[in-house]
Amino acid sequence: MQENTTPSNRSSDEKGMWILNLIGLLFFLGIAWISYSQITKFETHGGYMSLPKPIKLIYDILGKWGAVGVWLAGALYNLIKGSISYARYR
Repeated sequence: MQENTTPSNRSSDEKGMWILNLIGLLFFLGIAWISYSQITKFETHGGYMSLPKPIKLIYDILGKWGAVGVWLAGALYNLIKGSISYARYR
């Protein structure tokens, strides 16, 4: 049995795919910004402020930009994966 792929259904599905991709991208960019802000405060206060454990672990291993870069890499991965999915859908 074949799915109903009329132009109106396809455009609705395409919008949904891009909205989900945008939500994922904004999620990772938001986490990257929050991480950057928290780490900057942490460094400014001389390490006397607490950080969330995942951010602290990544910060201890990779440093400030490494911790932010992990979340930016997640955003990039999400963007690439969404684009591939969209290309396969079309």
